[in-house]
Amino acid sequence: MTLELDVVTLFPGYFDWLRETRPVRNAVQAGSLALRTIDLREFGLGDYRQADDAPYGGGAGMVIRVDVVCAALEATYGVDVEAILAARRVAVLTPVGRQLTDAIVTELAGLGYTPHPSGSNFVLFGGVDDPHAVFEALAERGILIRDVGIPHHLRVTAGTEEETTAFLDALAALGRPTAAPSVDEAPERDVNAPVDSDA
Repeated sequence: MTLELDVVTLFPGYFDWLRETRPVRNAVQAGSLALRTIDLREFGLGDYRQADDAPYGGGAGMVIRVDVVCAALEATYGVDVEAILAARRVAVLTPVGRQLTDAIVTELAGLGYTPHPSGSNFVLFGGVDDPHAVFEALAERGILIRDVGIPHHLRVTAGTEEETTAFLDALAALGRPTAAPSVDEAPERDVNAPVDSDA
């Protein structure tokens, strides 16, 4: 049985790295996964292939246009959207959770850790004397973070306000790190370390 996974995105090139990761590459080669990306921009409107617009009712940010997504789905599968929804599982991702802001980085730094700049919703932070012990201590409190194999570093994904507060409170309860290297850039990952599924 083959799992067919189609990703409709404005950035299909961002998935090239995923295809080259060992688990995905092995699954594709074994025939258990078919991963395809559909470029949403090809179905955009006008000369500039517009695929986003201001939110209905106002507010900050931009949202993907529903009519463009429907056009992409209908062109890809050759039937109307109602038939697609009846025959396939369609997952629509939404930007939820707490956006990584300077406040989170500041809070980590205030606890004595060395956060590294990130343009994503996660932060890599250093100054962790024993990453495994911190990982285990937080896991006992029901908080999941990532050990991505970089010595003295851990990674946390920004969640909801409640989740982020729980993480920071639990980290503070563990006490300040005993070894906080002053590093301006993220160090190299240990290539011999186990690879985390979303590292």
